[in-house]
Amino acid sequence: MPRLSLQAIDNLLESPMRFAILCILYISRAKTYSDLLDAMKQENEDISSGNFSAHLYRLENAGLVRAKRALFRRKVKATYVITRKGEHALRTALSKRLAQDLRVAKDLGIPTDLGIPVVEQTHRLQPKPPS
Repeated sequence: MPRLSLQAIDNLLESPMRFAILCILYISRAKTYSDLLDAMKQENEDISSGNFSAHLYRLENAGLVRAKRALFRRKVKATYVITRKGEHALRTALSKRLAQDLRVAKDLGIPTDLGIPVVEQTHRLQPKPPS
């Protein structure tokens, strides 16, 4: 797997489809190929499986997602998960998009201080252990 620069990863995530795939995997932790494609088709019905596969391949090649392949009923079933590198890339992309949106809002004279505290580090919420 080639080592990509931060700029190359940023360019990779400029694609709305690749960005959405990472978001879905971040939230759901793991999805099969068909479940992931169905989730994407809810947003955009024009997605072909070939185009979708190409986006997944690019994310996998960059090390942002990983496919776990297993034989299921004589067919190979792929389950995709987001990697730590993918989580970091997603958080970075979200931060950059938020900062850009805030700059645009400020330039337009829209108040940006809405009393929402800024969180420096984002972490997944961990479920409380059973009592």
